[in-house]
Amino acid sequence: DAKFEDEGEQKHVGGRQAQYDSDDVVETMDGAETAQAAIERQAEAIVLGQLLLRGDKKRKLVDEGFNRHANHDTNLPEWFADDERKFRGPAGYAMDLPEDLMEQAREKLRAINASSIKKVGEAKARKARRQQRALTKIKKKASQIASKSDMSEREKSKEVEKLYAKTHQKRERKKVVVAGGGKAQGGRGVKVVDA
Repeated sequence: DAKFEDEGEQKHVGGRQAQYDSDDVVETMDGAETAQAAIERQAEAIVLGQLLLRGDKKRKLVDEGFNRHANHDTNLPEWFADDERKFRGPAGYAMDLPEDLMEQAREKLRAINASSIKKVGEAKARKARRQQRALTKIKKKASQIASKSDMSEREKSKEVEKLYAKTHQKRERKKVVVAGGGKAQGGRGVKVVDA
């Protein structure tokens, strides 16, 4: 059985043992769940759901859920909870999950995760097309300015510089101000919201 070390406590994971506690979420240093751990947790939930749909498996899951370790009381004394955590084992809690169902669920989840990259690619392509259209418009305007004979070369270059500077201007985002007790000052570039 594969095991993770989580603050000195060993836990079974994956297709071998199903333990559905909120503590079983594997987290990185910044508090975010790793992609592999998320897939594993979601696959486990999918397989448990599939087993619950079958009558005989559902009964078995429910029966194995009732034992002397099943209820996690929150208002126990601290020393008792520590003692329980130290000595309870996974043997009475879990039901073995079929490895083939686990693998199918993992593959589906990996496919779903990979397909979202397609949307990102499409968005980048749209942005590139938009920029290309804007650039061709500017080139057209620049060639029109360059072909004018009534302007000096210096004026022409300044006009072309202005055109290209407009493409690099970023739109200024509105500042959000939370109106606490009194009146918050709004104005141009400021959005006032309720607390």
